[in-house]
Amino acid sequence: MLLIKARLVYFKLKTNVLGLMVYRLLICCVLSVTSTFAQSLILDTAFPVGGGANGAIHAVELTPNGKVLLGGSFLTYGGVSGKGLVRTLANGNRDGSFSVGTGVDTRIQELKALPNGKVYLGGAFGSYQGVNHGNFLRIDTSGAADPSFAIGTGFNNEITGLDAYTNGDVLVGGFFNRLQGNLISQPVKLLANGQRDTTFNVGGTGTNQLIEVIRIQPDDKVLIGGTVTLYNGQTVGRLFRIHPNGQLDTTFRIGSGFGGPVLAIDLTSDGRIVVGGGFTTFNGQSINRIVRLMPDGALDSSFTPGLGVNSTLRALKVQKNGNTFIGGDFTTVNGLPSDRVAILDQFGGLLFPSASCASSNGTIHSVIELPDSSLIIGGVFSQIGGIATGRVARLTANGGAIGAGQPLISGPTSTLQCPGNLVSLSLTGNLGSATSWRWYAGSCGGTSLGSGTSIFVRPNVTTTYYARAEGSCIAPGPCDSIVLVVRDTLAPVPLLPNLPRVTGLCGLSLAAPGALDNCSGTIVGQSNVALPLNTAGTYNIIWSFTDSTGNTSTQTQEVVVDSLDLNVVQLNNQLTAQAINVNYQWLNCNTGFTVIPNANSRQFTPTTSGTYAVRLSNQNCIDTSACYNVVFASLNQMDDLGISVFPNPGKDHFTITSSQRMHVALRDASGRQLYMGEITEGTNALTIQMLPAGIYFWEFTSENIKVHKKQLIY
Repeated sequence: MLLIKARLVYFKLKTNVLGLMVYRLLICCVLSVTSTFAQSLILDTAFPVGGGANGAIHAVELTPNGKVLLGGSFLTYGGVSGKGLVRTLANGNRDGSFSVGTGVDTRIQELKALPNGKVYLGGAFGSYQGVNHGNFLRIDTSGAADPSFAIGTGFNNEITGLDAYTNGDVLVGGFFNRLQGNLISQPVKLLANGQRDTTFNVGGTGTNQLIEVIRIQPDDKVLIGGTVTLYNGQTVGRLFRIHPNGQLDTTFRIGSGFGGPVLAIDLTSDGRIVVGGGFTTFNGQSINRIVRLMPDGALDSSFTPGLGVNSTLRALKVQKNGNTFIGGDFTTVNGLPSDRVAILDQFGGLLFPSASCASSNGTIHSVIELPDSSLIIGGVFSQIGGIATGRVARLTANGGAIGAGQPLISGPTSTLQCPGNLVSLSLTGNLGSATSWRWYAGSCGGTSLGSGTSIFVRPNVTTTYYARAEGSCIAPGPCDSIVLVVRDTLAPVPLLPNLPRVTGLCGLSLAAPGALDNCSGTIVGQSNVALPLNTAGTYNIIWSFTDSTGNTSTQTQEVVVDSLDLNVVQLNNQLTAQAINVNYQWLNCNTGFTVIPNANSRQFTPTTSGTYAVRLSNQNCIDTSACYNVVFASLNQMDDLGISVFPNPGKDHFTITSSQRMHVALRDASGRQLYMGEITEGTNALTIQMLPAGIYFWEFTSENIKVHKKQLIY
């Protein structure tokens, strides 16, 4: 879009409806004089004729008579042999009057046409048309090697940069360090007959690194770019200028220079210098891969390409209208999608990116402008705008396109209570020559959401949405944006106002309670302790209910975990476990707690003397009692102990005689202990009152024997 005079005005509107917010960001242009027409870059599908080249094109050059030279590493062009070099007519047809024979044996990297139609070829090739030329030669208008230009065995390595004066003198640079077998510094100046100009850079040591590009100015001074950091021993920042005699031009000052290689140079009509490459800084300032300098090397602050390009810029051309075409490896320009092709206006602004109609699927290496202002590009691409084209293409500007207007987005005017709510957004505006409205999230041109005058979205967090007009190979229109605020502040509500107290044995598992959330629905609680509970005790469990936005409520539940009752009552030779409603397994302590077969009842009566225990289990709870000693004593053994109880039957008062000191206990028929004491050798008097009438048992215990005796109480 042509802007004769423009002033940017920024608006920020804030609407507060009942304490709920929505924001709108608008960028408008207030214009004194504007044109409603916009340019677009489109592919000329009639060019090239016959499918183009089958390999990379590294150099494109326009001859004085309007024909186009293509140099590279291809073997055929339009299906016809043409190793590394071909000449076409302006319409893309192969020029039948130009013959390269067997061509070059490797590749052509650089081309430079002279006013008389002769052309310099530089690159990485040993021979041309079967004759050795040492990576460099000049051909005549028919394609034959020019015999008036003789350099003997030539250069010992590749030529990567060259430019020529109108009189035929030429400057070259590259990976070489010898010419005709002799050590040389760079750049090298050759006269029009091929002889080295011995008056050039007399006594100088030349460059210390690779020369990538050479550009002769109208005043015959020479700009040289690449990775060079020293010239004739003086520090240069990858771009420097020399006088026609090869001496450094100290009036050209760029400070610390470029933080990366310089690969492309062109001049504006007023002598300003446009520089592109792989650099990300200039003179310590962040500048991404394209910059414009004043004639003295100072930064041209009126050229502001914003974020620049995101990858290497390899080709550029200042057009007759003052705009600059750029090509290379990049996929964005100033943050906007632009696949390897773009045009900047005179101030560095993106006139229009490659869009879908001129996007390249491969690197752009070279570009020229034809007299009709169309552009010829060469590289390693096989498609432009999705259309097959053989590493060369012609691009034209469509100046009749009508630019899109400012859209206006409408949507909810209140805060969204829940993440993921379905929301409708719509817009109004003038598409102009664009084909559709495109919607984005994150940024204008960011994450694509779809197209049309309306869309549905489900924001999970506060999100800014954008829309602009796109398509028909014109620059995207201005963006409008709307912020949808998502703010859920309500915590989940427990389903039960109070959780019940729970009791159980060890190994107790609990069913998690739930809560109802206004956005997430039913939420299952999360416990602050690990379940199940395997240790006896009282627990105050805190259940937490957290929704998708982090709002949390809690509930407390008391849980009591009981342990198993390991008490065992021994009555005579019978053992009775006190725990009920559990599983029982009696064990023989004397043999390492081995299982006693079929002894899995609450009561157990051993058949032999020994020590016994019971293992109890209930769900995940398992425990084992202490060991109990059972001794079988005969009547004779009891008499031998001299134990007697009188009276029997009796009531309250008893006389017990014993031949030794022993522990004594009295139990009822259920095994409950009613009395415990100790008797000495001889006669002992015991008083036990308030015993109901019934059957009781005396239990006499010494270190190695236990004796039971029945007692009747009346």
